[in-house]
Amino acid sequence: MDRLFRIIDASLVTTIISGLLYVLGYNYYLFYYSYFGINLLVRDPEIAYIFKKGFDFSGYLLVIIFCTVLVYMVLSHIFLFINGKINSITLKQGKAIAVALSLCAFMFAFTSLLDYVQSCAEYTALVFVKAKRSGQATLFLHDGKKLPGSFSFFFLNKDNVVLFNTGVPMGKKPKLTIVPSLNISYIEVN
Repeated sequence: MDRLFRIIDASLVTTIISGLLYVLGYNYYLFYYSYFGINLLVRDPEIAYIFKKGFDFSGYLLVIIFCTVLVYMVLSHIFLFINGKINSITLKQGKAIAVALSLCAFMFAFTSLLDYVQSCAEYTALVFVKAKRSGQATLFLHDGKKLPGSFSFFFLNKDNVVLFNTGVPMGKKPKLTIVPSLNISYIEVN
């Protein structure tokens, strides 16, 4: 075990785990906003939010990592047992095969986790759309006129105000209206 800790540095492990958590959070936001037809460049979530969302799935990630290590250890012992009985596989070949198979198991499980994250993001977006249909927002432009139509507030950033078009029937995906912030005098949200 000491040899393993000498080979694998703690900073390498934390870098890999934080990278995987970032991928989970980024994947969640990517599919959440793509449900609304928004590119992440428009919404631009902060890194802290991405990591926070990735940590929501960290339990699944830890189980996957634990199972991958377990698969590696079991396969390594199986190849060691086979090597003791048959002498057909060298010790290095057995460890290389165990690493390759455990990596395949990890990739399969992690891909399944990414699919689960995608379905969670789309479900959350659908629930959010249903909740937003009841609220109303009124935008007043600089010339004093109201923006025509029926809208509900979604979000704003430094460049844009994004609104739901609540005139779309309930079963359809929401249509969004993106208005540059420079054109808005003020927003009234009920």
